[in-house]
Amino acid sequence: MQMQSMLAAAALLAAGIQPGIAQAQEDSRWLVRTTAITVLADASSDVLDLSVDDQTTLAIDATYFATPTLGINVLAAFMQPEVKSGVAGPLGSVGLVPPIVTAQLHLGRAQSAFRPYVGAGFNYNIFHGGSGQLEALDVDVDDSIGFVLQIGANYHINDNVSINADIRYLRFNADVTVGANPALNDKLEFEGFILGAGLGFWL
Repeated sequence: MQMQSMLAAAALLAAGIQPGIAQAQEDSRWLVRTTAITVLADASSDVLDLSVDDQTTLAIDATYFATPTLGINVLAAFMQPEVKSGVAGPLGSVGLVPPIVTAQLHLGRAQSAFRPYVGAGFNYNIFHGGSGQLEALDVDVDDSIGFVLQIGANYHINDNVSINADIRYLRFNADVTVGANPALNDKLEFEGFILGAGLGFWL
């Protein structure tokens, strides 16, 4: 009888946890995270043979859940990657703000603690400033739009806190203007992966 009572209590506890998570997700439309991201860059160009170094930085992202299944995610970060040329060597760093917007489909049941998701969207690359040879040669990288694919998962620790891991694939092209020598004008072709892991809070 005591064993049956313990099993019954455990079942009631498990049943209570899952609806609690589901109710929290229904009541809280926003999931806000601080995220560590690593950008694995693969860049190239025809004239200057440009490349971009990998970089790790912090980002903030937020997901608005229109429904328990459909979310809209925005990620914001500031980056300052080092740029190199196969022709001229290290060129310095350039400031980059690449806000990313994706529509996400969250899979599985809303009451599940572990929920994978897939997403697709775009990003707008805002380049500014420059150091070293980029500044000396008056190099300007035009802002550009890219497309993004995403896969990841949230694990809800409790009603208010979750952890996350995801991978984004990003691709874009950007025109490069060399003010000091227009003959070196180029087009940067970029593709890469953004690996992220973060801690989120339901609001």
